[in-house]
Amino acid sequence: MRFYIAPSAVKAAGNKVVAHPLALVLLRKLLLAYFSFAVVITGIQMFMEYHHTRQEILNTLQSLAATFAPGAESALWEFQEALLKSMANGIGTHPPVARVDIIDLDGSLNVSWQAAPDQQPSSTLFAQQTLLHAHGGNNKELGYLCIASSDAMLVSRTKETLLSFAVNISAQLLFLGLVLWLQARKLLVKPLAEFSAQVRTLSGSGQGRPISLGSSEVTEINTLQQGFNQLILQGVKPAARP
Repeated sequence: MRFYIAPSAVKAAGNKVVAHPLALVLLRKLLLAYFSFAVVITGIQMFMEYHHTRQEILNTLQSLAATFAPGAESALWEFQEALLKSMANGIGTHPPVARVDIIDLDGSLNVSWQAAPDQQPSSTLFAQQTLLHAHGGNNKELGYLCIASSDAMLVSRTKETLLSFAVNISAQLLFLGLVLWLQARKLLVKPLAEFSAQVRTLSGSGQGRPISLGSSEVTEINTLQQGFNQLILQGVKPAARP
């Protein structure tokens, strides 16, 4: 019996392609595809989380400015410097705050508070409240209450979210890899190994009996078994004729 070997097969054999276990090949390709997909999704999530965190910080700063503005107006009008300093320190205890400035337009009483030298206030992450005092039926502008955060705080919060995403993706990759490995061995590697073992047995004995792998959940395994058995029967029938 002669078999036709395609030129492409000969060429591939000449290239000496390094073979790897089927489970490893499937695991590597599927996990690489999943990892690429996860990176894209994580990038989108991080972009959205960055803007969400930024807006959350701005809302907190604006809320603090609106809350402390009346007390700052009264203290500034009465020149209570100690109260203004205490107020600035109290505002600074809130996590997003990097710097607090209570500015007197007359320049006679200015109070500032800053978290740390490395926490430079951001030029975009701040809230400013005008301090007004009702006097004689009119509102007199006394100064400003400025509360600023820093870009370092924003990045730090975003990094915390990124770390949680990374842990989540790593756990998913580990679980998915384990499931793929076990299923590939059960559904493909084990049946193919048994198939190869029975083929080697048949080749050594020279008998034309069909192989039996049992029922498989994979259609291709059943098709391979049926096709090979048909090939064996076709080779046995001519030899059985007188």
